[in-house]
This record gives sequence, structure tokens and C-alpha cells, in this order.
Amino acid sequence: MSTKKDSLAEELIIQTLKELKKPASISKIKRFLKGSGLTESRIEKSLKSLVSEGKVIFVEGKYSIIREQQTIIGHFDEARKGYGFVIHPKGDVFIPIRLKGGAMDGDLVEAIITGFRKGKREGKIISVLERKNEKLVGLVERKGLVSYLIPADKRIRRPIVLTGVDDLEQGTVVEALIKVYPKSFDDVIYAEVSKVLGREDEKGIDIEILIRMHGLPQSFPSEVEEEAKRVARFPSEIPSNRRDLRNLFTVTIDGLDAKDFDDAVSLKKEGDFYRLWVHIADVSYYVKPNSFLDKEAFKRSFSVYLVDRVIPMLPFELSAGICSLKPNEDRLSMTVEMLIDKSGKVIEKDFYESVICSDYRLTYEEVDECIESGKFKNQDIERLITELLELKDILEKKRLKRGSLNFEIPEPKVILDEEGNPIDVIIREKTPATSIIEEAMIVANETVAQYFMENDYPTIFRIHEKPDQNDVEFVKRFLAELGYASYKGLKASPKSFQKVILESDKRDDRVLVNILLLRSLKKARYSSEPLGHFGLATSTYLHFTSPIRRYPDLIVHRQLKTLLKNGSRKPKGIQEELERIAEHCSAREIEVDAAERDSQELKLYQLMKEKYVGEVFEGIISGVVAGGLYVELPNTAEGYVDLTEISDKLELNQDKYEIYDRKSGQVFRVGEKVLVQILNVSVAERFMKLMLV
Repeated sequence: MSTKKDSLAEELIIQTLKELKKPASISKIKRFLKGSGLTESRIEKSLKSLVSEGKVIFVEGKYSIIREQQTIIGHFDEARKGYGFVIHPKGDVFIPIRLKGGAMDGDLVEAIITGFRKGKREGKIISVLERKNEKLVGLVERKGLVSYLIPADKRIRRPIVLTGVDDLEQGTVVEALIKVYPKSFDDVIYAEVSKVLGREDEKGIDIEILIRMHGLPQSFPSEVEEEAKRVARFPSEIPSNRRDLRNLFTVTIDGLDAKDFDDAVSLKKEGDFYRLWVHIADVSYYVKPNSFLDKEAFKRSFSVYLVDRVIPMLPFELSAGICSLKPNEDRLSMTVEMLIDKSGKVIEKDFYESVICSDYRLTYEEVDECIESGKFKNQDIERLITELLELKDILEKKRLKRGSLNFEIPEPKVILDEEGNPIDVIIREKTPATSIIEEAMIVANETVAQYFMENDYPTIFRIHEKPDQNDVEFVKRFLAELGYASYKGLKASPKSFQKVILESDKRDDRVLVNILLLRSLKKARYSSEPLGHFGLATSTYLHFTSPIRRYPDLIVHRQLKTLLKNGSRKPKGIQEELERIAEHCSAREIEVDAAERDSQELKLYQLMKEKYVGEVFEGIISGVVAGGLYVELPNTAEGYVDLTEISDKLELNQDKYEIYDRKSGQVFRVGEKVLVQILNVSVAERFMKLMLV
């Protein structure tokens, strides 16, 4: 609590800053307050208090009062430890626990900038503009006469007092409607049970909890379903403006478990040139602006690929039906036609509405097998795959030459049996077949983006801004400790990051270093401004190739059609509308990514608990803390080794990312391999306790 004298000092400081009308150094503030009766130490203490309370901002050595232009509006992304970030197009703002007010994860909030810490903006949430969650999911727990909800979402750290639980046993899984939201960072939430979901150990309850926790839709509204059935018909007459490409040899190449096919490719070699057609499902023909389908697609923004199911952005009639480029069926598409020279440069480009008929549905698995064995179904497929491989090498070489980053990040896929139980985990890897499609889609996306730029026409871009310098410095110190020569030239440029990746390819710690570099980068997002893509080392990029499962791609299709039809005359208010859509989709993407990751982790840790407790694995130390170390296993499951159980003489050296056991003389450093045994696993916490072997 502030004393009366403290309050007086704070009032005088604020009045002084108002009169100065511009930021002032502490020495200048002291000069202005000379004769006020305030001591220098009191001024310093009061300034510190004002900054902590968010009433004064401290930037680059100067103080100023919070003004209207220093407020931002964005969605609050809360971490499991309680702090969070307000996501904003001009840079995220860190929010300490004590300054988040009553905000919860996903809420739309207004925040003020209170200062900079380690070069990053820090702020305070002053109001919640829109609540993300009306309901919470979790377990009933009784403590005396009071019942609480133990939330499934571990980002919610506040006590949740439950009503309507008189006849429910402890451990029952429920959905609860929030009745009273928190007003401060340590406030209690009051909620009432609205639905009983079952017992914690019931089959399928884990994914049910996850779906509700992330607020994922479980069905389409009836008006959306009815509209989908009505519009999901191939036109009786092909419009005259469409190019008929049904005689062009065309294939789709997707994963074995793919349910919808929104891209297909054709290729013809013309001397030293490659004529590449990338055909994308023309979803915009069926989903009209402001229709029921459009409003629902915007609301969802993305299809969600959980471990055991897909929650589509569009109803089945469209996503797996009339919009899916199935073999031997006529389909409407948007085509990007490019003539590419042997250096990978696109020297001719054309965009148009088309109709295609895919000749084959190929899978990555069979294409890779054909490439390895040299045996193909027929000569047409052999010619196409052989030439696509040649073009892939050319495009990849060009992309890497300009500094594009190819990260080696393990991506786990948990395999389930027919009853939804985890039986295995595989690590998805990049293969020649996946690279063929990846390079074709990248060049198509980039070519469409450049066309918008050439015509100065608005659309939604996919942007990836360069990392903050402080994050780069952190990585440099880490790499230096690991003995990387490339750390010296590391800066916020794709080429310097690429050098580190290339050096890591020859080392055992490459996965760790790739993860480290990836964590230092900002998250890619959508924007109406073409701010470039750091990871791809390109000045202009967008997403055009997946309108079945990404709403921004659907908007790009609509904008491209309008540009082709009407020229570069811009509709009034379109820029603001596109930015609104981009911000909404960026926020939805965060939630969708979290849901997909959580579903894989849930089954991964369930697998570890059911099959591997007591087993010994070789893992890599992924982090060190005061009392122990984190170890990541080859299948990406991470566990904790509590070193305090074997030693009371531990020394943590954060600068060297190591912990030293003075008792045994052993040093544990991030990136090193260790043998560990799994002692126990908590599926709910996604946590494994490990022991060194």
C-alpha cells in the first residue's frame, strides 16, 4: 500500500510530466521538483512505483505519462505460468502476471504500454473488451463444503468455485458456464455446471474435453448444412470464361490419410523451361460473400486436424465433395500457370478460372516408393514425377540461395487403434514427394503475391517478420557455448540463420539447435500489409493454395478474381476489412495450432504411460533449471529429472546453459545426450518424471 506521502509524490511527478508534455530523464524530473520537499530517493521510489502500476512509461532512459496513443487492442495469449502477451500487428506486448487484470486467455483486451524490458514492450491490461470463453471444462473437486472446477486448460490458474454440483461425485468431468468473471489477476471465477460429460476414465472423454476446452465447433448449424447441400453441384454448363484443362495430364499428391484434395499439379518440359500448372479448388465459386457458408467459414477460419478426427472449415459436401479434386471427376479450379527457367525464375505467369479432371490420386508414400525403386504405374506418371523432381531441385536451390530456412523439427504423429487407443508414434519426415508439392505450392503462392504487388491491389498476405535483436543475441550466446563457429556472424537475417542450420546438419545436436532457432523467430501471421516472410527469405508472400481448409486463401481467391475482372480499381474500405479478417484469422490460428498440438501430446503421453514406464531411452537435454533438467526423447515426449533427489550441491550456470553437480563433479549441459529411465507419467499434466541411468 502507498503511504500518503507516496501518493503526494506520485501526484507531483505526474503533474510535472503533464507540464513537460514530452518524455523526461530522471535528472530533469528532479530539477523540476527541486524545492517541492521531495528527496531524490523519494522521487526515484515513486517513479518506480508509477511504472510498476502502469501509470508512467519508461522508454530509452526517459519517463512519460501514459497517453491514448500508447494503448493497444489485441487478443491476450496467456502462458501456463500466468504471464502472457497481447497479440498485435505492430508487435506483441508482454504482460506480467500482476498486470493482466481480469483477462483470460483469448480475451480481446485493451492494454497500455508501461515500458521496455530487454528491448521488448511490456504492458498492463486496462480493460477486457470481449470475452473468449463463456464455458470452462474440467474435473469436479470438493474441499470441505466448497466445490471447485479443476480446469483442463492449464493456462487458467485462478480458483473456480462451482455451483450445481450437489449430486456429482468428485472426479466427474463437467462443462460449466461462467457466472462471474475475474476483475483482477488473483480473483476467483464463479461458474455453474451446465453439462455433465462423464467420468475422467471413460473412453473418448479426453478428446471431448480438448474439443470443448479450445471451443472447437462440433457440428454445423442447420442453415449452413442446408446451403451446402443446395450449392454443392457441378454447373450444368461450364462458363465460357473458364479454360478447359481436362485433357491436361494432372495429378494430386497428398498423404495417405488425406480426406480432401485442394491442389493438383501438371507439368510439361519445353526445352530448358518448365511449364508448371498449379490448380487449386475454386471454393469461392460455391462459397459466396456473406452467405451462411461464408460466415461459418470465417468463424472457424481453419480446418482442425486432431489426432483422431478432422473438424472441417466447410461441410462435407464441399470439403470432401464438390470442391475436392478427386480423380476422374470434373472440378472447377483456379489455375496459376508459370513458365520457369533452369535457374528457377518465373519468366511468364498467368492466372485464370479453369475446369480440370485429375487423372490420378497419388500419395506421398507411393511416389517416394516409385522414386526409390524406379518403377512407376505408367509412362505418364513416370514422366511427370521425373520432371517434377528436376523442377523441385531447381526451385529449392534458388530458395536456399536467397537464404530460405529449412528447419529440421521433428513432428510426431501418434497412431491410434480402432478404439482410439495410442499404439505407436512416428516422426514425420521431409521426403522427395513432400518436397515436390512443397516447392510447387511455394512458387505458386509467391507468384500470386507478386501479381498483387505489381498491381498495387489489396489482399491478405502471409507475413513473417524478422526476429528481435535481443532474441538473436540470446541464440548467439547459446551457440557459442555449444561450440558453433557460425555464431559470430549471426544477425537478424535469413542467410546468417541458414549458416547455423547448415553447420548443425553435421552435428548430433541439430534438432535442438533447429528448435532453438525456431523459438527465436516471431510467429507467422496474416496481414493486409505485405511485410515480407523471413523464413522463406522473400519480400512478398501469401497463402493461395488451400481454400478448403484456410479462410485467408478463400479471400485471396476472391480478391484475385476481382482484380482479373475489374483491374486494379480498389473497392472503398477494403483495406480495413481485409485487416479485420487477417487479425481474426491470426487469432484463430493460435487456438487451432494449440488444439492440434494438445491432441497429439495427449495421446503421446498416454502411450508413454501405458507402454514405456520403466523403460530406458537416450534423450537430449533440452533445458536446465535450478533443481534439475528437462530431457526430450526421440519421439518428442519431454520429461524432468529432479537432481535434488541425488545431490544437494547443485550450481546452475544460466550463461553456459548447464548445471554442475559439485558432489559428483558431473556437468549437464543443454544439447548433450543422456540415458534416462521413465519413472511415472501424468497424462493430464503432459509430464514425465525421469531418472538418470
